[in-house]
Amino acid sequence: MEVSLEDFRKDVILELYNEAGQLAIAYKIYRCWVSEFQALPDSTRTRTRSRSPRIKLENEGWERDYDVVEPKEPAFTEPSLETCMATASEWMNTWERARGLRPALRGVALLACAGRLLRRGAGVVARRRARLPPPRAAP
Repeated sequence: MEVSLEDFRKDVILELYNEAGQLAIAYKIYRCWVSEFQALPDSTRTRTRSRSPRIKLENEGWERDYDVVEPKEPAFTEPSLETCMATASEWMNTWERARGLRPALRGVALLACAGRLLRRGAGVVARRRARLPPPRAAP
């Protein structure tokens, strides 16, 4: 097989993706050529090594592609103290109202409360309330 020297070397872009599948970093690699290629691994190698084909590229230079910027991680907004106090208060009220229930029903009541708090945090107003007995009088 003959290879033209004009087509022998190619520019390559190496792209690296994060866990979310978003392009994070890219490198421009100039005038690359294959110096080694192994379609199947040596049978003398240990079984712990990868059995995938190997390729080794040589190049005449590279640079990072600064046009590709790593995506921002989702930011966490610290809730206000008033929101935290209201959330804790509602959680404790639910706990107190469910005190006389069996453990399974108490768990359901707390899950319902957590669902309301999550929906409220997402901007959706919960229309249903958990059916709980009225709070017990303090001894």
